Amino acid sequence: MKVVASLFPPGANQDVIRAVRAALPAAVPDDYFEFLARSDGGEVGFDEDDPAWFDCIQLYPSSEMLSLRSVFEELWPTFVVIGSDGGTQHLAYDMAAGEPWPLVMHLPGSGSTRVAATMMELAERYFRPVGEVIA
Repeated sequence: MKVVASLFPPGANQDVIRAVRAALPAAVPDDYFEFLARSDGGEVGFDEDDPAWFDCIQLYPSSEMLSLRSVFEELWPTFVVIGSDGGTQHLAYDMAAGEPWPLVMHLPGSGSTRVAATMMELAERYFRPVGEVIA
């Protein structure tokens, strides 16, 4: 798959990161908060057209993630949702998998696909410049 879009805004300030940390379970890995300090949300798009996969990864900005937290927590209590594919799949930490929680793309009614063991692995694998091919 080839990267066709890449957008990462400036990082969140420490007050925002503290608010996000307080709203999430204590076991959320530190590298998620390290990522927020570098980029408060972000998006990368791919030329992928396989419906079994995803063509975009969107990480919610802190404010959006916090505003949606209670809805997602009620719908999927074993997931900490931090983003989506821009459609029906949700990027989440899978709390049922044991610590450290892996990142999965969850498609309600169809299950979850593991996409990375950590936020750093997710970033290294998918968050690339436009035009780069991801194996």
